[in-house]
Amino acid sequence: MRVGYFAQNYGVVNNPHSMNIDQLMHHTGHNTGNLAFWHAANLLFDADEQVLVDWGSTADQLKDKIDLLVIPAANFLNHTSNLEAQAKLIEALDMPTILMGIGAQSETHTEFTPLTDGTKRFLQVVAERTPFIGVRGEYSADLCRHYGINNVEVLGCPSILINPSKTLGETIEQRMSLPVERLLVHACCLKAPLLKTEATLFNALQQYSSRYIVQRPPELIKAILGLELNEDDMEYLEKFRGHVAGQLEMSEFLAVLRDRGESYMSVPEWLSRMRGFSHAIGTRIHGTLLPIAAGVPSVCIYQDTRTDELSDTLKIPRISYKMFNKYSSNMLGKSRDAVDFNRIFDGIEFSGEKFDLRRRSIAKKYTDLFKLASLKSSRHLESIAE
Repeated sequence: MRVGYFAQNYGVVNNPHSMNIDQLMHHTGHNTGNLAFWHAANLLFDADEQVLVDWGSTADQLKDKIDLLVIPAANFLNHTSNLEAQAKLIEALDMPTILMGIGAQSETHTEFTPLTDGTKRFLQVVAERTPFIGVRGEYSADLCRHYGINNVEVLGCPSILINPSKTLGETIEQRMSLPVERLLVHACCLKAPLLKTEATLFNALQQYSSRYIVQRPPELIKAILGLELNEDDMEYLEKFRGHVAGQLEMSEFLAVLRDRGESYMSVPEWLSRMRGFSHAIGTRIHGTLLPIAAGVPSVCIYQDTRTDELSDTLKIPRISYKMFNKYSSNMLGKSRDAVDFNRIFDGIEFSGEKFDLRRRSIAKKYTDLFKLASLKSSRHLESIAE
């Protein structure tokens, strides 16, 4: 089977040291978290040949090179996306298509996200060429049905299947109650409701030998990597500092970013670095999933349908931003200006057994999907599904 793989890469940006920030953002899809599911989905199947397909590919370039299209997706179902070009490509290729991990993004569950005509057409042409579409959660499944797409299955995100251990949840549950010694913070979301949360997380960088993992925006990544900052960058960083670290001067703020901040352009490197931490917490969903893949207890602070439904689907440790803010206000440590994260982790309900069962169920559904599409499951996937 010759597979066209719809991604910029397989989870590794080659030679990132030679790229400027615009090139780095292009090769990560403008969020380094994308590397996680590009890497993960590629672990799940075996192909005789494989070709990377990008947003600018044409049917003429691909039709004699591939037999099936695999699309690892994210929160494509939002009011700004227009997937008309991708719909036309899939229709022109007219071959079996597998869509994995697509999800909707909305602030609430009470109404469906309005989709552009191009995105609705994208869903329709994929649905006509696949046994079923793998969506992130029940809200995304309901939204698809609302638009007439009924062959959907809730499969979360492929990133949950990176680690092949069948007892990963058991390992994480055992480590959850251990003392927080080195804390990993994955954050940088400046939505208005999250400003207090983000400020608390940034303040944690002075505790527990913490590190600050940044997936976006480019201004923060530039500061972390020590790249030259222009006037627009400094304007954004000043705004960010005001929200999360108003007590620091700009020079102090930049020094903290350089000292504590990290941004990865390779999933294997990312996973390797995670193993050195005892716990992780933050507002980024893939910032949560990668430490989990490394066996590190990691809590997702959820704030919208995207993070809520995916963290719930996957049965990972989680807490709402409202509850986190309440906890952090009531669980100050002895210094009165630092949150006791040990108490926060102790308060998180997590079942390793339910997590492992969900992962096995998701893996089994992927093997079923691949069999129906005549795509060979990898040994990696089969070992989790067994």
